[in-house]
Amino acid sequence: MPKIVAVLLSTYNGAQYLEEYLDSLVSQDRQDITLFVRDDGSSDETLQILKKHRENSRLTLHMLDSDAHLGAAQSFLRLLGVAGDSFETYAFADQDDIWLPDKLTRAVNKLATIPWDVPGLYCSRLEYVDEKARPLKWSNIPRKIDFGNAVVENIATGCSTVINQSARALILSRLPNAPIMHDWWCYLVVSCFGSVVFDEYPGVKYRQHGGNAIGAPTTSYSELGRRVNRIIYSDGGVFRFSDQAKEFLAAFGDRIPDDQRQVLNLAISGKSIFKDRIRLAKTRKIWRQRKIDDWMTRILIIMNHY
Repeated sequence: MPKIVAVLLSTYNGAQYLEEYLDSLVSQDRQDITLFVRDDGSSDETLQILKKHRENSRLTLHMLDSDAHLGAAQSFLRLLGVAGDSFETYAFADQDDIWLPDKLTRAVNKLATIPWDVPGLYCSRLEYVDEKARPLKWSNIPRKIDFGNAVVENIATGCSTVINQSARALILSRLPNAPIMHDWWCYLVVSCFGSVVFDEYPGVKYRQHGGNAIGAPTTSYSELGRRVNRIIYSDGGVFRFSDQAKEFLAAFGDRIPDDQRQVLNLAISGKSIFKDRIRLAKTRKIWRQRKIDDWMTRILIIMNHY
């Protein structure tokens, strides 16, 4: 059977939950999986766990040399390049989550509905769980997916994201210098030039704990607290989407359609021109999925905190 799926896993001090994730990967209902792992400088037993699985598991596991601490975004983009172009799909993975057995099969089948030469991205709903994998709640279902949303918000959480070969080639052709996160960058690229498929079925148990690189609030109080902290304590902007707009325009400026280019230019010029900031805050060409988040974003734009 040909290798259809490359799973890309960047690890960092993940020993506590890594075994459980790898077991969930081994338990997938398909055999055509190759796992590429890059460790980003772990000081715990992460490497020993990976080596044990490479020797004893039925998984095909390739471990990259860890030459430097790159951070999650750059580490995952490095993996995307090293995996090569012989796979049909590429799935990002987090070291502390649990995948349901049909997670990859659903992604592969959904992406197969997109023509092979069109960049395609699959992402799905999540089930938030606690440290012991006990259910907390489900993530929201997006109301509208398009480039205008991708400029200001990421709905393609990395552990649920799978891209096709065409999307991989496009993303690697023009890499950002300083991405906020790899998954958001992929969502931005594919929403502009390809097709995004969202699956309402939650195929990932997304573990919430103190060591998450990126976590998610699970109660109304924690959501409110996170918003307040972002407003008061963030350095240079809550979401930094103006920086990402600059990166995207620099990378793909000659290919971006006019409507999308206008939005990006407004996001950039608004940082220094108050009139453009007001135009950006008022435009319906950008939006966040939840109405309260959308209004907060527009207020923060006026405050030049984006």
